[in-house]
Amino acid sequence: MSISITEMETLQTLGRLTRELGISSGTLIIVLVLLYFIIKWGVSAGIKSAYDDIHACKSFEEDGNAPESRNGPGAVKSS
Repeated sequence: MSISITEMETLQTLGRLTRELGISSGTLIIVLVLLYFIIKWGVSAGIKSAYDDIHACKSFEEDGNAPESRNGPGAVKSS
């Protein structure tokens, strides 16, 4: 298995970064994995929340009762 020059430069940069921050490579990997799952959870929760809002809004429109909270301040109501 050969390592290209860009991969070697990346590894050297990662080594310098960990030395500068004063943490080990293992700690850095754990932090990056945790950050990945936190962002993944946040995006998933945001998508689910948006889907629930859209679904609720559509069900109100089908009933003919658009919720008043959906109209922002200064919104013009159509007749």
